[in-house]
Amino acid sequence: MFRREAKAVVEEKQTSDTIVGAGTKFEGTLAVEGSLLFEGRLEGSLIVSGPLRVGKNAYIHAEVRAHEARIAGHIKGNVRTRESVELLAGSKLEGDVYARAFRIEDGAVFQGNCFMGDTWSGRE
Repeated sequence: MFRREAKAVVEEKQTSDTIVGAGTKFEGTLAVEGSLLFEGRLEGSLIVSGPLRVGKNAYIHAEVRAHEARIAGHIKGNVRTRESVELLAGSKLEGDVYARAFRIEDGAVFQGNCFMGDTWSGRE
């Protein structure tokens, strides 16, 4: 008589245009068109036109520019985004943040200054 409709479970898959694996070490400027999942080590500068996800075992010693950043690993350097920066539990950021929104979960470490607003074209 009455039927219960099954609800479709929709998983939000986060895909990345570029993936840098855990065993990768890079020195210099890494520029990525699109999104990036970064799990390795980088020294230099990082420019990502889309979203940046930093894995929990990643280490970045660089100036970082991205559309938005979600950080689970360690970054030593300034992070400048067009939208948001999110520090997940267990992450560490040593540097200044320039973003429209900045979120810090419990258990994350932030040492630096935060500048909010339209900061993409701000001071270098």
